[in-house]
Amino acid sequence: MLGQDMDAEALRELVRGKIMEIDERIAAMRSIQKLLAGLLQTPNEEVHDYLKSFHPADKE
Repeated sequence: MLGQDMDAEALRELVRGKIMEIDERIAAMRSIQKLLAGLLQTPNEEVHDYLKSFHPADKE
């Protein structure tokens, strides 16, 4: 990746690319954080109803 013969502009371009990758990861993590924060605000009744939907119906 880095070589002794790398010029300053090539190094700058490499760093720009890495910064863009980091920015994209930060954006993805912020999106996940927003989703999780929203889930924490979900009323308990809705959570219980959602979890019940995975259980088979009781047979009489």
